[in-house]
Amino acid sequence: MAKPTEAVMTRFYGLPKIHKPGVPLRSIVSLRGTPTYGLANGLFQKVRCLKAGSQTTVHSAEQFLDKIKVITIEPNERMVSFDVTSLFTSIPRVLAVQTVRDLLHQHNDENEGQLTAHYLIDLLEHCLKTSFTFEGITYEQIRGTPIGSPICGLIAEIVLQKLERWLFEEDEPKFWARYVDETFVIIDQHRIAYYKERLNSILPDLHFTLKEGVEGRLPFLDVLVCRQPDGKMATSVYQKSTNMLQMLSYNSNHPMQHNRSCIHMLH
Repeated sequence: MAKPTEAVMTRFYGLPKIHKPGVPLRSIVSLRGTPTYGLANGLFQKVRCLKAGSQTTVHSAEQFLDKIKVITIEPNERMVSFDVTSLFTSIPRVLAVQTVRDLLHQHNDENEGQLTAHYLIDLLEHCLKTSFTFEGITYEQIRGTPIGSPICGLIAEIVLQKLERWLFEEDEPKFWARYVDETFVIIDQHRIAYYKERLNSILPDLHFTLKEGVEGRLPFLDVLVCRQPDGKMATSVYQKSTNMLQMLSYNSNHPMQHNRSCIHMLH
């Protein structure tokens, strides 16, 4: 009997977040090797331009440092962070598809583009229909985007960009930087509670948590931002409490590029 080859069933597993209380799991739906993985990757290459142009998104610690070097904090302002809980699995599919559709119509011309957008949306809806196995049982994911799909990061980014546009229409804080689902914000201390309530009311499926700076210090990415008495900000390297200050052994069973990276990061 013939057997299928070059394809596997989507599988589900969890990665423990050891730096958080209770060690919750980050759910991963691995699509690598599945029939839709290549399709999702091709779709991503086609629509990746949709997330360009955001003034709030940062892609690295270096870019964040460049943005804050000219910022000063007034006595009535505070450093806070608004983070999204379980971002990828909380985005409604209807919202994801509609956001992509709107952006495609904005980027494409009225003749050929609209037809192209129609087919791209069909492909997106197909890629978002995901089934996976866990302990021998097959499930269907009915909410959110599958973490592990090449397209999920793009969807999360453009949805959050849309949320930020809605948010800033009414009131924009002094400084707002976001890396995926984490933000670094400088805002009037009397507006903090309002902003948290506003964020959680725009898209009820997305839950934002609030973290305020302690003693004038707040981490973002691997940067610890410290407020100085004159309002300027000093920065240093931030390490989580779980950091063991250990490096890979050169004789361990890791790819050579990992060993080289350990050396490069010291410079």
